[in-house]
Amino acid sequence: EVDVCDNSVISVVWHEKLNQIMVGCGDNVVRVYHSPTLSERGVLMARGKDPKKKKVQGYVEANINVHNPNSLDLFKEAPSTRRQKIKDRRDPKKSKKPDLPAVAGTKGHSGQVGSGLSQHLVQNMIIAKEEAKDAREALLKYHDKAAADPIFFGDAYKNTQPKTLFTKETEEEEPE
Repeated sequence: EVDVCDNSVISVVWHEKLNQIMVGCGDNVVRVYHSPTLSERGVLMARGKDPKKKKVQGYVEANINVHNPNSLDLFKEAPSTRRQKIKDRRDPKKSKKPDLPAVAGTKGHSGQVGSGLSQHLVQNMIIAKEEAKDAREALLKYHDKAAADPIFFGDAYKNTQPKTLFTKETEEEEPE
């Protein structure tokens, strides 16, 4: 019985060619047992070498102030052009967005009325609505003129209907 480590042994392997025993321990260490006369290569090749020295990468003093250059606006990376375009588009001055049109009847940009002359004239003209007129009355208005000078329907109805007939009552006015 051999005392291998303070913790438990997890695995044991014997290599036949090298004639060495490798022991994996619970403290994350691998120990190799060998015979200086019977073992070949393996651990014997590294036994005579000195342990590798760590390279000193740099020296840092503990009592110095560390400055982060990225925290200064001068050293920050510029945002991507796509994101910058999106931000510029939202800014009305950079995107040169025109003033919004004023709603009619309210004061627009710098106190000017929000409608042009033509819009003002059209709104103030009295236009008779065609829907309010009686269609029969509108046709009878041109009856005398059409009878005197039959341009459109005179030749077409001369033989079949020499006298023009109009109904005296519309369908809506007819008694049931």
